[in-house]
Amino acid sequence: MALSAASGSLTVPTVTGNQTITGVGFQPKVVLFLAIPATADGSVATAAQGFGVGVSSTNRRSSAAASRDNVASSDTAAGIDNSKCIYLMDYAATILCAADLVSMDSDGFTLNWTTANGTQYVVLYLALGGTDLTNVTTGQFTERTATGNQSVTGVGFAPDCLMLFAYRGTGTAPPSNSAAGDVRFRLGVGTAAGQWQLNGQSRNGQVAAITNRYQRTNSIYSRINDAADSVAKEASLVSLDSDGFTLNYSVADTAAYYIFYVALKGASVGVTSFNQPTATGNQSISGFGFTPKAVLLASFNAAAATTVQVHNRYSLGIGTSSSARGAIWSGDTDAADPMICDSFLDRTKIIKLATEGTPTVDAEADLVSLDADGFTLNWTTVDATARQILAFAIGQPADGGGGGGGESVGVSPYRLRHDLSGASRAGARGLAC
Repeated sequence: MALSAASGSLTVPTVTGNQTITGVGFQPKVVLFLAIPATADGSVATAAQGFGVGVSSTNRRSSAAASRDNVASSDTAAGIDNSKCIYLMDYAATILCAADLVSMDSDGFTLNWTTANGTQYVVLYLALGGTDLTNVTTGQFTERTATGNQSVTGVGFAPDCLMLFAYRGTGTAPPSNSAAGDVRFRLGVGTAAGQWQLNGQSRNGQVAAITNRYQRTNSIYSRINDAADSVAKEASLVSLDSDGFTLNYSVADTAAYYIFYVALKGASVGVTSFNQPTATGNQSISGFGFTPKAVLLASFNAAAATTVQVHNRYSLGIGTSSSARGAIWSGDTDAADPMICDSFLDRTKIIKLATEGTPTVDAEADLVSLDADGFTLNWTTVDATARQILAFAIGQPADGGGGGGGESVGVSPYRLRHDLSGASRAGARGLAC
């Protein structure tokens, strides 16, 4: 099979030790993990989350953060770890659970839970493999401290896709760096001809909460200023190079915080953005030029904007079919006293957009299908705000055809794809190799 993808969930065991996940259907080459501290679908009264990736027992990265609900002064913590593929933490930086990757197996993967507090948290995963996915690795680097280009080398191959992520602003090197302090969530994805990123911040020790968010479709990385609703660091992806990648910083400060990356080569990849509809029903996202096998969706829960917005809210979702998908959401209200923090887990949707406090679901969509040229969502709940959604898709080389029915949103035509022979052809914002 050229490209294999599977999404699902696992339950954290109550004791430490090995856990083997089977039923994936193939041997993965990389697994992404998403989690909030929830034991079942629904909301929890904390803005907490974890994001991690595993390639091998020596090649994995993870991050986590938490904001405490209903306290008079904001109580937050965050961390990054390059010796684990999964971990969750609380607002005091206490590790709730943590796992290392032991092996990629013929029908799944094996984890070693090094920390388990007896609570059976649910973790979402997206596994990718197959012969088209020829190379994958993770790594880390520190931000450039001035505007201009930064070349990151040592990847070992020329990537077709780059993902950047971090939850903590720290200049202290991993492997393990978790502490009480400001939460800074950053996630970005880029290909040779498209990129996007979102960023959220919740400041620690504030009598009235200071929280904000930022999302762009022309850069891959940013960091919000500690003391103001402004951008302290922003970088775009300039190129994917023979041994790494090059970023260009249009905004910079003197801090040099650590960033994790995931680099992929092979298959077909694409990124785009679209708006949440204001009426329920199907919405087809087309123009990728290939059939996705997996989709990752993200959003800062607001309409498209060029400036930093108040409130730290973001959504992440993964899916490989109408019956294999999952979503997490986290929200932390700005200027609240006491703090208002919530999170959601939903394994019946691929994207969930909400407002903390009740919490109230503003909009949500299920994955209907993966189509010949994109994918189709079914929006079961919407409101009047056309929130901007970010998408990353990975699949096999183009096989013709188009998207499904319903509202169709085309991807920018200013993308370039290459087939396996290297010949150029017009298509969606992505790269097929």
